[in-house]
Amino acid sequence: AALGASPVLSDESTLTVESLGDNFGVLVQAQGVFGSAIGLHAGPAGFGSVAKNAFFDAGWQRFDTNNGAFLMETAPNGTTTFFTGDPGANPLVFEPTLVLASGDATVSGTLAVGTGTVLTSVEGFFGFNRADAQFPIHVGDAGTNGNGARLTEGGTWTDASSRLFKTDLQAISPQDILDRVLQLPVLRWRYTDSNEGFHLGPMAEDFHALFGLGDTEQYIAGVDRNGVALAAIQGLHEKLQNRDARIAELERINSENQRALARAIERIERLEENR
Repeated sequence: AALGASPVLSDESTLTVESLGDNFGVLVQAQGVFGSAIGLHAGPAGFGSVAKNAFFDAGWQRFDTNNGAFLMETAPNGTTTFFTGDPGANPLVFEPTLVLASGDATVSGTLAVGTGTVLTSVEGFFGFNRADAQFPIHVGDAGTNGNGARLTEGGTWTDASSRLFKTDLQAISPQDILDRVLQLPVLRWRYTDSNEGFHLGPMAEDFHALFGLGDTEQYIAGVDRNGVALAAIQGLHEKLQNRDARIAELERINSENQRALARAIERIERLEENR
């Protein structure tokens, strides 16, 4: 390659190298007209692509396009931020967990998307919108971002269900829930355009119409499905208890009737003997 200020290359692309001063290091700019530009994010031939790559001192690094539409900036502590030139766009920030032991590699970090975060732990766990990841998938720390729901190491999805997370508690009628369950169509079906085989369950629209749970008619939350099943079991238990109580009452009445009948027969037999 030719050296010097703005040398013209054989494919009609140019390469510019210039000093940015003592405090800012070197700027490398590549621009291609008919051939591929040389540099970060260089475009294909014929697109007049432009790329810049500027290195700052004190450990800072910055990569951007010619018009500033995309920028990647790395701070001395390893935090990397991705910006876009779109007004109002949220940056992406990757914040590595720096390991102090000599020779150790960085194996965890945090990716911030706007006001949200995605982090990885040294165990390979993922945390979303929280400061740590204690499980393979660990989501949120408040009622607005996941409440700590998690996928366990054994593969079980675990919902947030503590009384501390809940408000507006209301009593329900288990027998009413049971009656509604008996009205719920349960079908065998396959997902559209899926080859994962058949499933068994209700339609979300029917579930929502009968129980009014959740905020959508297209999805069923596991906690609602489980709650309905538990309430229906309680309703069935109540019915069985009522039936058992009724049977016990009928048995008591029958026993009394049998005793009364035995006494009546005994009196009749005595009358027959006294004739």
